[in-house]
Amino acid sequence: MSTQKLQVTVEKWPLKAPFRITNHTFIDLDAVVVTLERDGAIGRGEAAGVYYLQDTADRMVAQIEARRPAIESCIDRESLRRVLPASGARNAVDCAMWDLEAKLARKPAWQLAGLPSMKPLVTTFTVGANTPEKMAEDLALGWAEAEDLHTQRA
Repeated sequence: MSTQKLQVTVEKWPLKAPFRITNHTFIDLDAVVVTLERDGAIGRGEAAGVYYLQDTADRMVAQIEARRPAIESCIDRESLRRVLPASGARNAVDCAMWDLEAKLARKPAWQLAGLPSMKPLVTTFTVGANTPEKMAEDLALGWAEAEDLHTQRA
């Protein structure tokens, strides 16, 4: 049976600027970083959780550690869905699994997923609570940056 080594750490990532929403200001985030190592290849994934769902770094680490034997026994992504609930913990492990599989196969993850090609998509972004003028400025800047990214990759 194949095995892989699991490492779970928490990194504090500072934000470029404070991010404010109702009743909360973020100046940094705790990212749970999962590393999987097998056959000389390393896959990494991370997640920050959702604060209002109590999906904290400590809780995510505890969830992953509780499933360590299953994860280290090289379960597949479908099995992962059964052993970890939808959460930051599952996201971090799932991303590490995709990264590891892509490296072992020497193919990009999008090819392993059966996608026709990789292309940039403008999805969404959140504007923090502030004065109406500052929120309008942030919104305009965010869309300009997204359009720049789209243009560079098109």
